Amino acid sequence: MKNNFLVLAVICVFLSLTSGFLLPLAGAETSGTIHISGTVPLFCYNISAAGIDSDNATITWKTNGDANSTVGYGKTTGYGSTSTDNLMETSHIIRLNNLSSGTLYHYQVISKTFIGESCTSPDKIFKTLLPAGTVIATASQNTTFSGTSATTVNGIQQVSLNLSTTSGNTQVSENTVTITNPGNGWSSLQYTGTNVINDNGNVSIDGIYGVTMQSDLVTADMGGTIGTVSTGIDVALTRLVSGVSIEQKVIQGATESVAHAFQLAATSSNLDVTAVAYTVQFQNTGLLNANLGRAGVTLDLSVDHAWVLENAPGGDVNNVRILRFGDDGTKEVLDTQYVGSIGTMDNFKARSPRGLSVFGMAAVAPAGPPVSVTPTIVTPTSTSAPVYIGGDNSEGGGPAVGLVAKQEDQEIPVPEIPPAHPLLAPITEEGSTTTRTLSVPGLSLTTTPSGTQTFYLDTVRAERSGVTVSIKDNAIIISQPDFTLTVETSETPKNEAGLVSGAVRSVRLHTAPAYGETSAGMVFVSLDTPMAAIPENAAITITISDAVNRDLQDAYRLAAQANNQQIGDTAYNVYIGKTNMVTTGPAMVVLTISPVWVTNHGGIPSIRIAHLSDDGAPAILMTDYTGSDDRQNLVFQGSSPQGLSTFSLVSMVDLAGSAQAQPETPAPALSSTNPFDLIRNIAGDSGRFILNNIVLVVGGCIILLLMVTGVIIYDLRSAKKKKPNRKKNQ
Repeated sequence: MKNNFLVLAVICVFLSLTSGFLLPLAGAETSGTIHISGTVPLFCYNISAAGIDSDNATITWKTNGDANSTVGYGKTTGYGSTSTDNLMETSHIIRLNNLSSGTLYHYQVISKTFIGESCTSPDKIFKTLLPAGTVIATASQNTTFSGTSATTVNGIQQVSLNLSTTSGNTQVSENTVTITNPGNGWSSLQYTGTNVINDNGNVSIDGIYGVTMQSDLVTADMGGTIGTVSTGIDVALTRLVSGVSIEQKVIQGATESVAHAFQLAATSSNLDVTAVAYTVQFQNTGLLNANLGRAGVTLDLSVDHAWVLENAPGGDVNNVRILRFGDDGTKEVLDTQYVGSIGTMDNFKARSPRGLSVFGMAAVAPAGPPVSVTPTIVTPTSTSAPVYIGGDNSEGGGPAVGLVAKQEDQEIPVPEIPPAHPLLAPITEEGSTTTRTLSVPGLSLTTTPSGTQTFYLDTVRAERSGVTVSIKDNAIIISQPDFTLTVETSETPKNEAGLVSGAVRSVRLHTAPAYGETSAGMVFVSLDTPMAAIPENAAITITISDAVNRDLQDAYRLAAQANNQQIGDTAYNVYIGKTNMVTTGPAMVVLTISPVWVTNHGGIPSIRIAHLSDDGAPAILMTDYTGSDDRQNLVFQGSSPQGLSTFSLVSMVDLAGSAQAQPETPAPALSSTNPFDLIRNIAGDSGRFILNNIVLVVGGCIILLLMVTGVIIYDLRSAKKKKPNRKKNQ
């Protein structure tokens, strides 16, 4: 029995000890394949309606796996009609036909995989177009104003105003009289003469040589991707022409004859018309056109950026023109300037030296070999009549050129854009670019000899231009659709009849989201940064690109390695261009990305915002997940101590073993002269072995206990069998 027990004990101990070598110690590197089973949720994203006309529309979307395509659509959220394609794919397109013109439709996309996973979009809408040539909106502007009379002696006009009966708010300044909201379809009326006399509410303007009238904006819901557009005119006259009633019509697309005239105008400028969004027709304009001043007529027209993306080559606003078809048969392409966006609406200006007639908002493409054109971009700084620089200013078309404000006939120099860091330059070669012009109507700036910046803000003029101004203690918040400026003053700002002024203590800029299409879907970028001062003639450019930039990746890799991590993948890069502005830190940058990309790259904890400063220093920013946007994209926010330059949304991966393993420390040498050190080291090694293999050790002990118990029971039974045999032998 004793021999059997000894043999079994030795075998059990041997198995327990040697089997420990079959499992690695904790922290040791291992390799192999882990198989994970489960189902990845199906996502529907990048949903849009395009190619919309009077009776058709195309619905497109993407999924993160092969699935079929179904669109439910109708005039209510009950839909009622469906169109299905059972082809399994990740890019989906459904064409809806036989729709009613000028009708608002609701739609919803549904995709389903072979195994039953499905995704359903929220309710979305689009509006079909009315037939080309349909009048969508009308308005009128009349040039007879209450409390106003005009006389002409020897060709010199005098205008008299009775302020008690004149509509609107009248302001007299030297030889200029400006009336805000004079009525009759006009938002502003300005007289300029050789002399102004104000006698107890009776104002006389002698020697009239300039009358400028700015119309109220006319809006029209055009449907499709054109959106709800706005049209406005500034008319510069040499004298007041009373008794004229202008009729204005906003028309869907263009009639056949007008479209033909627009194409002839484009052909003369070596262009082709690819689409006409709408036509603006003015009637009863003969007397006004006969008395035009040097500035002529300036048109302000808008169109949704979705229409630009769909119809202008490259989705480029520089491929949009305002065309003119004159009453005398003149056909011309006007010098057209993109002046910024309000929400999704892109705004354009064009000067018509020949006056009012029929105009078209059109997308154009080069008809011959491309011509290299460098547009001049500057910022309006005055309410004076606009003049153009950088291109032909007489007749016909030509490239889009910059728009500046006339100020004592001196052109404002074009701001220089500083050269980018060598690692930053390649990012701007391709991608979606949004430029925010940081100009505020009615804002003027001065700097004292001591370097203190002082501002003066005409809130009436600013708010008339769509700016919202609010004052709270020492903070003036100036909000526009593209950006918000928060100006903190050293003392409580002065507010005298709507003219706010003060000494600048600090300035903060917050930009509206700038959108860009990437391989991971539509994303947006917004910025929030302190600035050294209120900028003048400034602009900020945001370029979103998913093009690979090896130098940038190498720079980020160095920053990641300092945190025992490495860059897993880059969703996209963002380059911030700054013109005539100085930003300081810390700046906040907000980037979005589709949940599919995040899921495929380690989940939310793996996502970081990387930064490369203007001086080329890379960093991985502290990044917070803040929720989802209205497109169901995930939103991440990072704080950049060094301000704005280049950012990238990346996924991070821990270096192999870095999360567990620490730098190796050599084992202490055993002392042959101190037996207690030997015992402590043996005990320490044994303890580490037991902790690293606790399950194995416990299992071995249980097996040993069971085997010993079995041996004991076996020996006891054997002993009982031997006792009867002994008695028989006796």
